[in-house]
Amino acid sequence: MSRKHKVDHSNKDQDAVVAAEGLEENQATNTTASINEALGAKKTPQIPAETQKEIDELREKIESLQSKADEAHERALRIQAEAQNTERRARNEVLKERKFGLEKLINELLQVIDSLEHGITAAANNEHADSLRDGMELTLKMFLDVLAKFHVVQLNPQGELFDPALHEALSMQPDPKAEPNSVLQVVQKGYQLHERVIRPARVIVAQKA
Repeated sequence: MSRKHKVDHSNKDQDAVVAAEGLEENQATNTTASINEALGAKKTPQIPAETQKEIDELREKIESLQSKADEAHERALRIQAEAQNTERRARNEVLKERKFGLEKLINELLQVIDSLEHGITAAANNEHADSLRDGMELTLKMFLDVLAKFHVVQLNPQGELFDPALHEALSMQPDPKAEPNSVLQVVQKGYQLHERVIRPARVIVAQKA
């Protein structure tokens, strides 16, 4: 066989191999496409219209229930806040009652203190009543000490500036020696329970001359 015939035969064999390889590659590509198509069909199945409607209805029910749950939660928070406010108000009322529950009793006792002070003043002008005055002064001191234990403070603003929150002005008198708007005379002492004035001091106020 000549060299030319051998070369032609070799080229034919190579062409056959290439053709076979191309056929196999096309078959593999078609097979892969078929598999991918089958898998894709499994991943995205078609849902019947009736089933889709049921799903939509269930979704709407879930959203409605969630909305109702949110509203119930908000109502619960409001009720809790109102309960806390009510409890706080009740606690404040109890504290207020504890602080000022004795106000009526103290107002009655102040008349006794006034009487003792008047008696002491009268006894001071009687030289034969020294022992009586000393006894009344001791009684008065004991009385005021007892009231102090219950946070009762006596208001005796002699010489102080007039304070309408603590004092009651009975009249005004000009006095060149006194500072204007100062207390010239305490006609009746006042009393304060905690921060509340239960009786203002009745005073005469200095007026600018």
